Amino acid sequence: PKGRIVDLVPLAVIEIVSPEDRISQTLERFRDYASPGVSEIFLLDPENYIAHRFDRQSLLRTGSTEIRLPNGAIPFDIDQLFEKLRYERERED
Repeated sequence: PKGRIVDLVPLAVIEIVSPEDRISQTLERFRDYASPGVSEIFLLDPENYIAHRFDRQSLLRTGSTEIRLPNGAIPFDIDQLFEKLRYERERED
């Protein structure tokens, strides 16, 4: 968008956990995302290799392999993503 205010609703939101995150703030932010119609909201924790999907006001642990969008689905294999991250970290050590 050209203006300073974003008025388009994203199809999906994927957030990465940071050490400063608090669950109450995260849930509030996810509710804000969901209220205008974002249906696919994920929270990824790369330190613990855990993923959650926000659904019906709750975070549910997931191992999703796709993101469902109005016009179909796109691949998003969380387990494969974490496996690649593990591999890269082992190579660094």
